[in-house]
Amino acid sequence: MAGADEERPEVDTHEQVYGLGRLLALSDGVFAFAMTLLVVQLLVPQLGPGQVGQLGAKLLDQVPSYFSYLISFVVISIYWFSHHRLFRYVRRWDVWLIALNLGALLFIAVMPFPTAIMGRYGDQTVAVVIYAAILGSAGLFIWLMWWYGIRRHLFTASLAQHAARQFRWRAFLTPAVFFLSIPVAFWQPKAAQASWGLIWLGIYLLSRPRRRVSNAR
Repeated sequence: MAGADEERPEVDTHEQVYGLGRLLALSDGVFAFAMTLLVVQLLVPQLGPGQVGQLGAKLLDQVPSYFSYLISFVVISIYWFSHHRLFRYVRRWDVWLIALNLGALLFIAVMPFPTAIMGRYGDQTVAVVIYAAILGSAGLFIWLMWWYGIRRHLFTASLAQHAARQFRWRAFLTPAVFFLSIPVAFWQPKAAQASWGLIWLGIYLLSRPRRRVSNAR
């Protein structure tokens, strides 16, 4: 077990490549499955015999569901990109990196559930809290992978330390906004949802100083 936390010798490089390949295949599959299942919450309106011509109104009634679908799809995309960028630089793995990755996938896989709740009950505090907690937890695990990878020197030497730390703080932004919105939801659920817009503002501000840092080699 001690060897799991140490740099693998060159002879085990194939084992590392094989392990990373399996890990990424599972991760991409879970991300793709979760993104696909989000659409299940979007229901086709049922019109009765006396409701001809009311399709437009019925579709408008489902605007909250469209909103929660869009937010969830974008957030999963942000998490996938951060996950993709992280493993672009991983040179070796250990049991704790795999455990953190599985923790992230646990919350990614369940995202269609809080998305459906938000689509139906987005004006209620409990729905917003559940949604923010689950989406925030998924991002927290991805941030922990960045933190752990930096701490255990799991990344390639081509990734400069300052770039790794910048990526880590970018990964922390989204879950931080979701977690901070939870107490706001107890005051006003709609205000908590509006606060999620800070994610896009934060991404913009963090991307401005060093636009090319993501291509660091």
